[in-house]
Amino acid sequence: MLEVLKHENLTNVVCCVTRYFGGTLLGTGGLVRAYTESLKDALNNSTFSEETEADVYKVLISYADEIKIINFLKDNDFSLLSKDYSDKVDVSFAVIDDKGVDVKAKILDLTNGTAEFGELIRQTIVL
Repeated sequence: MLEVLKHENLTNVVCCVTRYFGGTLLGTGGLVRAYTESLKDALNNSTFSEETEADVYKVLISYADEIKIINFLKDNDFSLLSKDYSDKVDVSFAVIDDKGVDVKAKILDLTNGTAEFGELIRQTIVL
């Protein structure tokens, strides 16, 4: 089973196979085949995610500026993490590769300088 995980270049994975004895002795080779096939079936029916380091921005904007900021995030493939609504819109988004864009300056430009930024955090996110 470990060789299957290595072959698939998977890390940080736990795999557990439970075999109930059904009266048939499989022998060593049969057990290896059974466990390997169980893991392959599990991998074929799984979805995978990737972790990566990103800059996470929090910005407070007006309702009027929301669509401009959301479009800016989409156009640059930045990941929207959350939107919370109160008297303003609190937007959190992740930037993995800024592609040379000065994110803060661009948002300030789009909001005519009214955007309020929280602390910039570097953290691991799941894609």
